[in-house]
Amino acid sequence: MCPSISALLSPSRGASTHPLAPLLSSLGIEVVNCAQNLNIVQAKFWQNFLLRNLKVASEIEIAIPRGTRREDFHQKLQKLFQPTKDYHRFGEYGVYDVVVEHCGIEIQVIGTVPYYPFLLTQYNKIFSVLSSVGARTKATCGLHFHFLCETLLDPLPSIIMENFWNLIRFFAPELKYITSAGERPRGICRRRNHNSHLELVKWETGEISLQQIQEFLRKSPQVPEHQNFLNLQHLVFNQKGAISNLHFELRFLDADLCPASLVAKIFLCLSLLLCAIEISPLGRAKCGDSQLWEKKTSILDRLSNNDGTLAESDTSSLTSDDFQFLKEKTEQMLNFLRIVLISFPQNPSLRVLEFLKENPISFLRARGWSWQNIARVLAQLGKPENREIEIESKLEELINFSEITGCSSEEIWKKLACGLLNLTPDQLERALFRLARLKRIAWNQEQGSYLFLNEQS
Repeated sequence: MCPSISALLSPSRGASTHPLAPLLSSLGIEVVNCAQNLNIVQAKFWQNFLLRNLKVASEIEIAIPRGTRREDFHQKLQKLFQPTKDYHRFGEYGVYDVVVEHCGIEIQVIGTVPYYPFLLTQYNKIFSVLSSVGARTKATCGLHFHFLCETLLDPLPSIIMENFWNLIRFFAPELKYITSAGERPRGICRRRNHNSHLELVKWETGEISLQQIQEFLRKSPQVPEHQNFLNLQHLVFNQKGAISNLHFELRFLDADLCPASLVAKIFLCLSLLLCAIEISPLGRAKCGDSQLWEKKTSILDRLSNNDGTLAESDTSSLTSDDFQFLKEKTEQMLNFLRIVLISFPQNPSLRVLEFLKENPISFLRARGWSWQNIARVLAQLGKPENREIEIESKLEELINFSEITGCSSEEIWKKLACGLLNLTPDQLERALFRLARLKRIAWNQEQGSYLFLNEQS
């Protein structure tokens, strides 16, 4: 949500001093003040509320093993997964249903509040079953995430989803790149037609509302409503334009057979939503660099299209410079999301995503890596940090007992704390952020140390 722990923990801040402002500007994102701006308290409320109540469901598309009849494979998976067909009854695997799809079979996974260790265990079990029966992917297969909240206490302010739409739009090339999973250098993504960006790049909230965009998507002659990159068909708006039913679908991801990768991508998307809330006190985010946007849309068109064979995109026109651009922009996106990603407990999603930035699954498969080998490497990167509770406890003691004081800057304090607690800078930043969410920490220049705010009163 912000580039530094100290900026986040400032008791009050205006738009001009908001820690996201310079970072957004450096990305090429302009934020326009508007009447719908949230205040800081409202933004914090919605962040905390959604973290506790938002559920994420998935639809995993897989292909039939060669030489197997679709009907036989479908019946076998139904018997193995025992789908509950009840969103409120989880069952052994958390599978709602197993259905026949255009690509082969779709596993519909019940939505849960995202918690990395639980999701990793659940998807490990699901993919263990799929691996045992020879499930595979092909270019028609995708991965969809449904974000939904059943218990909105009040209608969600529309500016949150408008900023989310604009962030997804702005980062669309990076999102396609980091989630690409094709198996050929000339076809690193599946075809555009089931996850089309054509309407997404056409509309930016600001001059028009998200409710109007939803209506344009519904009537589009170009893209079926449910096949949009970001599908809004399930959102319900009240008479004032706020959201009374929160449910949207992200369809841009290629099929994935790696539990750690899939779970990390859930948190990638969740982080974008949380950042959309964080931006909302500043105003409405939009692309502020027309030349950058022109280059991004050109690359996106060549990354995701219907011109390839075997249901692939034809990505042969992308050059090494284009891929370098995508890698650099993906690195900037992850830097933008970094403080959110490291704030989730026992969650190494950032480590997995940084690996995928350098090595998207499509690149590994094009080099001849099997799904099993890819999953094995990502599983090592995706192991939860079991020391986090212990680290936070030691850090809390260090602050409570003022074991480090008299530092001229936060950087010096952090360096000393890392040495004393035997932590990496990343581990310390994670622990500081999580403590801050519970107890509010502030830097005190007079004492040259971090203090809990109740100790300053």
